[in-house]
Amino acid sequence: MNTTQSCVSAAWRAVALLSVLTAVGCQQQPTELRVPVAPVAGAVVFDGQPTPGALVVFHPVQGTQSQTPPARGTVRDDGTFDLTTYEANDGAPPGEYKVTIEWRRLINDNGDVRTGPNVMPERYSRPQTTDLVVRVAEGPNRLSPLQVQR
Repeated sequence: MNTTQSCVSAAWRAVALLSVLTAVGCQQQPTELRVPVAPVAGAVVFDGQPTPGALVVFHPVQGTQSQTPPARGTVRDDGTFDLTTYEANDGAPPGEYKVTIEWRRLINDNGDVRTGPNVMPERYSRPQTTDLVVRVAEGPNRLSPLQVQR
């Protein structure tokens, strides 16, 4: 397999993985089962730098219906993100959340592109160990940057 074929193959694998993650994370719920959400925008800073491509997930602490999917967002190149619960960038239900963040950079291994290990400290990858807690209020929410420490 030449380099071009390898790059195309890697790109298709990445698209397939993204499709599976999107299908699992964004399952449609009937409108009558949805709880109201509020827009949420924020940023992630790790060692003073943005974290493009990091996955941010808000896990409800209490009070939010258990059938509500977790709100999630992907960090853009400038370090900012918007949360999605049901539809793109719709936000999260009001309440208190534990925030997890995983950042897996892409690794180019002789033309074969794959995801690498999580760059974030392990404690930020689980709701039970993260120290990031955020409250979402009704109406638009502009969060202070989430500061991730080593």
